[in-house]
Amino acid sequence: MIKIHYKMLNSNQYQTFRVTVFCSINGGLESKLKSLSGDYGENVVGGRTDYLVLWDVLKDVDEVKSVDFSVRAELLKDVSPELVNKSKNAWSDKKIYIIAAGGEGKGALWGPRLAYMGSWGVSAKYCWISSGDREPLNKSYSSIDVTKRLVNKGGFQLHLIAGFAHAYYGSTYEIGTIFAIRRFVMTMAITPSIPPNTEDAPKISTNWGIGVRF
Repeated sequence: MIKIHYKMLNSNQYQTFRVTVFCSINGGLESKLKSLSGDYGENVVGGRTDYLVLWDVLKDVDEVKSVDFSVRAELLKDVSPELVNKSKNAWSDKKIYIIAAGGEGKGALWGPRLAYMGSWGVSAKYCWISSGDREPLNKSYSSIDVTKRLVNKGGFQLHLIAGFAHAYYGSTYEIGTIFAIRRFVMTMAITPSIPPNTEDAPKISTNWGIGVRF
């Protein structure tokens, strides 16, 4: 049996490695050893001061005059707290939202919504309105909202939005949610009409949207 000692400098207990042992026997080409036991394979945890592999020589070769070893470690998994926190915070740092908005009231609504959202933020939307009989787009709907983040877990975020809206039938308010799963974004909101208004004003408008965040 030959004992092979090695160290993994700057590793820690949150890291898992694949360790492979190679050698050149009697000056020949380097080859991978097979008859091994100890700290090798795909589940070697870092952070220790010393590692040991035992090689059962005669199971692999008949005679050894000289041998040169090479131990290689490949990082498979790293759950170090600083990296985990960095990964979680990476999505929290993406605060710019670009959304294609749509909706339905007395006609179809469509247009862009832009938002900048951290713990608090702001969202603005402008939509054109077309009636069911396809009249020209001569009506509009706009809103500006304050946003508050309610959930921030990994790549998932949920924001509450509330603010003022203005349509052809007068001023009103808007309330809803914006949520993100990693880069993908969806919105859902409602806007009731507030008297006095015009006869063709909807009692309530629903709007939604999909988009991305950066």
